[in-house]
Amino acid sequence: MRNIKDIIQGINIGIAIGLALSDNKKNTIELYNEIMKRSLIDTKEIEKNYSNLVRGHAKIDFENNKYNNAVLQYLDAFKLSPLTPEEYRNIGLCLIELNQLDAAKEFFNLYETSSDNKLFAIKDIGKIYLNKLQDYKTSIEYFERFISLFKKDDEVYNILGHLYSLVYKDKKLEQQKQYFLAAHNLKKNTRLYIRNLIFTLFRLGEYKEVEKLYKKLLNLNPNHSDYYYYGCFLVNQKNFKEGYKYLQHRFEKEGDDKSIIPAVLDKNKYWRGENLTGKSILVHCEQGFGDTIMYSRFVKDLSKKAKKVYFVVQDELFELMNNSNLGAEVYSTNFELCKLSYDYFTTPVDLPLYLDINPSDLPYKNGWLKTNSQITLKPNKKLKIGLCWHGNTKSKESARDIEFNELLPLFDITDTEYYSLQYAENPLPDSRLIDMTTDFKTFNNTAELINNLDLVISTDNVILNLAGALGKKCLGLFNKYPEYRWFDIEDGKPTNWYNSITVFQNKNQDEWSETITRLCKHINRLKEG
Repeated sequence: MRNIKDIIQGINIGIAIGLALSDNKKNTIELYNEIMKRSLIDTKEIEKNYSNLVRGHAKIDFENNKYNNAVLQYLDAFKLSPLTPEEYRNIGLCLIELNQLDAAKEFFNLYETSSDNKLFAIKDIGKIYLNKLQDYKTSIEYFERFISLFKKDDEVYNILGHLYSLVYKDKKLEQQKQYFLAAHNLKKNTRLYIRNLIFTLFRLGEYKEVEKLYKKLLNLNPNHSDYYYYGCFLVNQKNFKEGYKYLQHRFEKEGDDKSIIPAVLDKNKYWRGENLTGKSILVHCEQGFGDTIMYSRFVKDLSKKAKKVYFVVQDELFELMNNSNLGAEVYSTNFELCKLSYDYFTTPVDLPLYLDINPSDLPYKNGWLKTNSQITLKPNKKLKIGLCWHGNTKSKESARDIEFNELLPLFDITDTEYYSLQYAENPLPDSRLIDMTTDFKTFNNTAELINNLDLVISTDNVILNLAGALGKKCLGLFNKYPEYRWFDIEDGKPTNWYNSITVFQNKNQDEWSETITRLCKHINRLKEG
């Protein structure tokens, strides 16, 4: 027969279990302590059982994203005994979700100090600051503490390289290089580390090392994107022959931004430089408006080699291209291509490869597009300037755009008026802008307006290319690291693609203020001259 102590112990354990599973925890500890005072036996084991049950309940709530309940239960258990490092960590993560960030950081400190595996805890907390708190500078501090204790973790070196890029951009490129190099040296054949090192070395201007690393990358089970970006690098280095050959991987490269050949075109007729004497060839657009404009110059030369050239362009460009005497029959993408008979087809971007174009002597740099102007602007003595400060989503992602507020100093220049060249921008960011684009249907309308302006100011987008192709004086705003095709650009000088575009380039990536100051001074000089 059980003695009285066993019976009381069983009752107390049952009460402890009930309390631990209760949803109302407000008076749980006080009630439990009162029961323990009246107990006739040693309560240590009961306290342990109760604490374990509460902790288990807290962990379940944590895993089910019931963060508030989890924190309350962990704190209940903490009143009975110290928590484990994992539990301190879990409380910190809960507090992040509850937006109690200062309190969360205190528990991460407890997590580290109580942990037997300091290295693991420091690395783990570094990742929490990186991924959960987006506190990149503190994350750097944790990861740098980690590598001071352990120098063989390639993942941490790679993370540090990325963090320095996020926090300091191009201000600490040498430090980025050292971290990416350390990751690469630990695992020399890891493709990700090679790519990261290529990116940083390119920004440092170490092009010979970039070339070596690309050649190594292309021997490590490369994908189409690797070949494509190598092509971009070669074009930027003025190696058109090899560069445009590798750029053909754009049709197969991984990701959503690969180029598409229209299904109606017969891929067996893809032109690879065959003799075009007596032959017809169809040139079909495949990228953005700016690309079609930039490369349309080569259609003029292609027409000298082929019996007939068909040039298929976006509908918005059809009228402009048709007016420009390119030596080709121009069609819109809305036209039924099956009605055309041709021997070969190609794309504008492939023309430099098969026409053997010399990057140091690009044709038609003074302009080649034509339009019959039908727009008349109100006559006055003011300098008429067109503004375009952003392109599409792709230009934003590649850091080609500028916030309109950066351009506000332009409006302090006397005797100037500004026309928005942003198509149907509504609402306009400044009431002083004149907008004539609301009724525009095609780029021919935009070209007519540009021809009536004194000057265009544009970032790297379709308007920049349109102004250059029209031969209109234009001030081009370029970030420190422009898109790959703008090779050898020099501040204050014309671009290699267009003589009418003068470069205004940031000295530091994304820092436009000083560039706009120089731009304003240049406009004042134009007025005086």
